[in-house]
Amino acid sequence: MKTQNIHSSQGGFTVFELLVAMALIVLLVSILSQTFSEGARTFSHLKEIGDLDERLGDDCMALAEEIAVTNQRATEFIENGLRTGTADREEASALREQYEAICAEAVDLEARLRDVQSQIHNPGAQRVLQHSLNELERLKSLAATMVRLLRLL
Repeated sequence: MKTQNIHSSQGGFTVFELLVAMALIVLLVSILSQTFSEGARTFSHLKEIGDLDERLGDDCMALAEEIAVTNQRATEFIENGLRTGTADREEASALREQYEAICAEAVDLEARLRDVQSQIHNPGAQRVLQHSLNELERLKSLAATMVRLLRLL
């Protein structure tokens, strides 16, 4: 298992600084994921959205669950790194792959949400979809930031 010491001799960020930044992002992702999940649950109550894409709500909930599991794994990685002063590069690589998959799923889901949104005429449903799209965009951005940070380890 390859590890990287907490001190940087090349003038870049230390592992500690990267882990703290990642911890803050995981916190933000967790908060946004909960909000996104609530919006996804609302889909099941909006008949018009359900009629256009029956799997949309399920896929939103699956993404929210994947985010929660990945965030838990990232939290354990960060806690271990802060405790030991090193970062497991193999685990960092695996987490990076998970966050990349989240980004890809978010892009696909965003396209489907926009497609459904273009077909909906109910203002309430439009607001719910727009709110979910906004949260999804934030989640996608934070996941991409995690990918970039994990590449630095």
